[in-house]
Amino acid sequence: MLGFRRFVSLVTLLVFTLGALPASAKCYEISEAPLDADCVVMSHGSQRGVWFRLDKADELRKLKLKQPELELQVFELEKIVTLRTQQVKELSQAMDSQSSALATMKVTNNLLVKQKNQTDRDLKAEIEKRQAWYRSPYLWFGVGVATTLAAGAGLVYLVK
Repeated sequence: MLGFRRFVSLVTLLVFTLGALPASAKCYEISEAPLDADCVVMSHGSQRGVWFRLDKADELRKLKLKQPELELQVFELEKIVTLRTQQVKELSQAMDSQSSALATMKVTNNLLVKQKNQTDRDLKAEIEKRQAWYRSPYLWFGVGVATTLAAGAGLVYLVK
């Protein structure tokens, strides 16, 4: 992990360095360099090197001085990325759990709806059975009155 952080900090420094240089910065050989060149390849003794104008060299020095601060920022950002990754995993697990709970609740709801519909049908059948014509109290009152009249008429007929 430390190697990765060092790599990220070096890449960050390189990006800032390249970002600080103008896009038109081109290095010239000393024999071909115009007077206003930002970058010239020169020899100093037996060493060949790239020499920058002082203002560009000062920008590079400032970036080099900022490197520890930038590395610290990279480290903090890596911690934040790690935390966010963990949060995403936890939220994903929570969503999966909620999805399965929702699926279970839908199945349970469907079963309860079927049970309710069956209960409604059973209740309607019971009500219809209770309201059948042969269960009417008026019918049985009328049958009782008719039977009493018939029995009374029969007794009168027998007695006469």
